[in-house]
Amino acid sequence: MGSIALGFHLVEYYASGNFGGPIPIILGCTGLFLFLAAFWALAIGASWVAGFFALYGGFWISYSLLVLGLNNGWYTADVPFGEGDAFGGNLQHTVAAIAISWAAILFFLAPSSFRLPLIYGAINALVVVALCLVATAFLITPDDGGLWAENVLNVAGIVVWVFAGLGAWVFMCVADISLGGKGLPLGPVLRKPAE
Repeated sequence: MGSIALGFHLVEYYASGNFGGPIPIILGCTGLFLFLAAFWALAIGASWVAGFFALYGGFWISYSLLVLGLNNGWYTADVPFGEGDAFGGNLQHTVAAIAISWAAILFFLAPSSFRLPLIYGAINALVVVALCLVATAFLITPDDGGLWAENVLNVAGIVVWVFAGLGAWVFMCVADISLGGKGLPLGPVLRKPAE
Protein backbone atom coordinates (compact mmCIF):
# COMPACT_ATOMS: atom_id res chain seq x y z
CA MET A 1 0.00 0.00 0.00
CA GLY A 2 2.82 2.39 0.81
CA SER A 3 4.36 1.87 -2.62
CA ILE A 4 1.08 2.64 -4.36
CA ALA A 5 0.64 5.80 -2.26
CA LEU A 6 4.24 6.88 -2.93
CA GLY A 7 3.71 6.31 -6.65
CA PHE A 8 0.75 8.70 -6.56
CA HIS A 9 2.98 11.29 -4.90
CA LEU A 10 5.79 10.90 -7.44
CA VAL A 11 3.47 11.27 -10.44
CA GLU A 12 2.08 14.43 -8.79
CA TYR A 13 -1.45 13.17 -8.16
CA TYR A 14 -1.62 15.23 -4.96
CA ALA A 15 -1.68 19.03 -5.02
CA SER A 16 1.69 20.66 -5.64
CA GLY A 17 3.72 20.86 -2.43
CA ASN A 18 1.59 18.28 -0.60
CA PHE A 19 4.43 16.03 0.55
CA GLY A 20 2.39 14.60 3.42
CA GLY A 21 -0.41 13.05 1.35
CA PRO A 22 0.86 9.44 1.44
CA ILE A 23 2.18 9.53 5.04
CA PRO A 24 -0.88 8.04 6.81
CA ILE A 25 -0.58 4.89 4.69
CA ILE A 26 3.22 4.78 4.62
CA LEU A 27 3.75 5.31 8.34
CA GLY A 28 0.54 3.93 9.79
CA CYS A 29 0.40 0.80 7.66
CA THR A 30 3.45 -0.06 5.59
CA GLY A 31 6.25 0.90 8.00
CA LEU A 32 4.46 -0.39 11.09
CA PHE A 33 3.32 -3.69 9.59
CA LEU A 34 6.71 -4.45 8.03
CA PHE A 35 8.23 -4.16 11.51
CA LEU A 36 5.51 -6.44 12.92
CA ALA A 37 6.25 -8.94 10.12
CA ALA A 38 9.96 -8.68 10.95
CA PHE A 39 9.32 -9.56 14.60
CA TRP A 40 7.09 -12.45 13.57
CA ALA A 41 9.72 -13.79 11.17
CA LEU A 42 12.39 -13.46 13.85
CA ALA A 43 10.20 -15.35 16.31
CA ILE A 44 10.02 -18.36 13.96
CA GLY A 45 13.75 -18.25 13.15
CA ALA A 46 13.52 -16.78 9.65
CA SER A 47 16.40 -14.35 10.12
CA TRP A 48 16.84 -13.30 6.46
CA VAL A 49 13.13 -12.57 6.10
CA ALA A 50 13.19 -10.66 9.40
CA GLY A 51 16.14 -8.58 8.21
CA PHE A 52 14.47 -7.93 4.86
CA PHE A 53 11.23 -6.76 6.46
CA ALA A 54 13.05 -4.66 9.07
CA LEU A 55 15.19 -3.00 6.40
CA TYR A 56 12.20 -2.07 4.26
CA GLY A 57 10.24 -1.05 7.36
CA GLY A 58 13.15 1.23 8.25
CA PHE A 59 13.00 2.76 4.78
CA TRP A 60 9.31 3.60 5.10
CA ILE A 61 9.70 4.98 8.63
CA SER A 62 12.69 7.13 7.62
CA TYR A 63 10.79 8.43 4.58
CA SER A 64 7.87 9.34 6.85
CA LEU A 65 10.18 11.14 9.28
CA LEU A 66 11.78 13.06 6.41
CA VAL A 67 8.40 14.26 5.13
CA LEU A 68 7.00 15.01 8.59
CA GLY A 69 10.16 16.92 9.48
CA LEU A 70 10.07 18.76 6.17
CA ASN A 71 6.46 19.82 6.72
CA ASN A 72 6.99 20.84 10.35
CA GLY A 73 10.51 22.34 10.47
CA TRP A 74 11.86 19.76 12.94
CA TYR A 75 15.47 19.58 11.78
CA THR A 76 16.85 23.07 12.36
CA ALA A 77 16.71 25.07 15.56
CA ASP A 78 16.55 28.45 13.83
CA VAL A 79 13.33 27.68 11.95
CA PRO A 80 10.13 28.12 14.01
CA PHE A 81 7.95 25.04 14.22
CA GLY A 82 5.87 24.71 11.06
CA GLU A 83 7.48 27.64 9.23
CA GLY A 84 10.12 28.10 6.57
CA ASP A 85 12.61 25.75 4.92
CA ALA A 86 13.72 23.15 7.46
CA PHE A 87 16.83 22.39 5.42
CA GLY A 88 18.06 25.94 4.89
CA GLY A 89 17.81 25.77 1.11
CA ASN A 90 19.54 22.39 0.99
CA LEU A 91 16.44 20.27 0.48
CA GLN A 92 17.62 18.85 -2.85
CA HIS A 93 20.85 17.50 -1.43
CA THR A 94 19.13 16.19 1.70
CA VAL A 95 16.57 14.17 -0.26
CA ALA A 96 19.22 12.99 -2.75
CA ALA A 97 21.54 11.85 0.06
CA ILE A 98 18.74 9.87 1.71
CA ALA A 99 17.72 8.27 -1.61
CA ILE A 100 21.36 7.41 -2.46
CA SER A 101 21.97 5.95 1.01
CA TRP A 102 18.92 3.69 0.77
CA ALA A 103 19.75 2.73 -2.83
CA ALA A 104 23.25 1.70 -1.73
CA ILE A 105 22.14 -0.53 1.15
CA LEU A 106 19.38 -2.14 -0.92
CA PHE A 107 21.83 -2.70 -3.78
CA PHE A 108 24.00 -4.72 -1.40
CA LEU A 109 20.96 -6.70 -0.26
CA ALA A 110 20.49 -7.97 -3.83
CA PRO A 111 23.10 -10.79 -3.88
CA SER A 112 21.50 -12.47 -0.87
CA SER A 113 18.20 -12.61 -2.76
CA PHE A 114 19.74 -14.68 -5.57
CA ARG A 115 18.79 -17.85 -3.66
CA LEU A 116 15.13 -16.82 -3.97
CA PRO A 117 12.91 -16.86 -7.05
CA LEU A 118 13.77 -14.16 -9.60
CA ILE A 119 10.82 -11.93 -8.74
CA TYR A 120 12.39 -10.97 -5.38
CA GLY A 121 15.58 -9.74 -7.04
CA ALA A 122 13.50 -7.88 -9.65
CA ILE A 123 11.54 -6.08 -6.93
CA ASN A 124 14.73 -5.10 -5.12
CA ALA A 125 16.37 -3.92 -8.38
CA LEU A 126 13.34 -1.77 -9.24
CA VAL A 127 13.41 -0.20 -5.77
CA VAL A 128 17.06 0.74 -6.32
CA VAL A 129 16.22 2.17 -9.77
CA ALA A 130 13.35 4.24 -8.32
CA LEU A 131 15.61 5.61 -5.56
CA CYS A 132 18.29 6.53 -8.10
CA LEU A 133 15.68 8.32 -10.21
CA VAL A 134 14.47 10.28 -7.17
CA ALA A 135 18.06 11.26 -6.32
CA THR A 136 18.64 12.32 -9.92
CA ALA A 137 15.48 14.43 -10.00
CA PHE A 138 16.40 16.25 -6.80
CA LEU A 139 19.96 16.91 -7.97
CA ILE A 140 18.75 18.63 -11.14
CA THR A 141 18.97 22.37 -10.51
CA PRO A 142 16.16 24.67 -11.64
CA ASP A 143 18.55 26.05 -14.29
CA ASP A 144 18.86 22.53 -15.76
CA GLY A 145 15.12 22.39 -16.27
CA GLY A 146 12.44 21.86 -13.65
CA LEU A 147 10.22 20.09 -16.17
CA TRP A 148 12.90 17.47 -16.76
CA ALA A 149 13.13 16.86 -13.00
CA GLU A 150 9.34 16.43 -12.83
CA ASN A 151 9.48 13.94 -15.70
CA VAL A 152 12.19 11.94 -13.90
CA LEU A 153 10.01 11.86 -10.76
CA ASN A 154 7.05 10.72 -12.86
CA VAL A 155 9.14 7.84 -14.26
CA ALA A 156 10.19 7.00 -10.67
CA GLY A 157 6.50 6.85 -9.74
CA ILE A 158 5.79 4.41 -12.56
CA VAL A 159 8.74 2.23 -11.49
CA VAL A 160 7.33 2.28 -7.94
CA TRP A 161 3.97 1.05 -9.25
CA VAL A 162 5.69 -1.74 -11.19
CA PHE A 163 7.48 -3.07 -8.10
CA ALA A 164 4.25 -2.66 -6.11
CA GLY A 165 2.54 -4.87 -8.69
CA LEU A 166 5.29 -7.48 -8.42
CA GLY A 167 4.97 -7.35 -4.64
CA ALA A 168 1.23 -7.92 -4.95
CA TRP A 169 1.96 -10.94 -7.19
CA VAL A 170 4.24 -12.39 -4.48
CA PHE A 171 1.56 -11.76 -1.86
CA MET A 172 -1.05 -13.58 -3.97
CA CYS A 173 1.37 -16.50 -4.42
CA VAL A 174 2.08 -16.81 -0.70
CA ALA A 175 -1.62 -16.41 0.13
CA ASP A 176 -2.50 -19.20 -2.32
CA ILE A 177 0.14 -21.53 -0.85
CA SER A 178 -0.98 -20.77 2.73
CA LEU A 179 -4.52 -21.80 1.74
CA GLY A 180 -3.40 -25.11 0.25
CA GLY A 181 -2.86 -24.04 -3.36
CA LYS A 182 0.19 -24.40 -5.59
CA GLY A 183 0.98 -20.69 -5.69
CA LEU A 184 1.82 -18.55 -8.69
CA PRO A 185 5.05 -18.71 -10.73
CA LEU A 186 7.79 -16.48 -9.30
CA GLY A 187 10.59 -17.23 -11.73
CA PRO A 188 13.72 -19.35 -11.46
CA VAL A 189 16.22 -19.28 -8.63
CA LEU A 190 19.45 -17.62 -9.78
CA ARG A 191 21.72 -19.35 -7.27
CA LYS A 192 20.98 -22.90 -6.16
CA PRO A 193 21.58 -23.90 -2.52
CA ALA A 194 24.93 -25.49 -1.70
CA GLU A 195 24.75 -29.26 -1.56
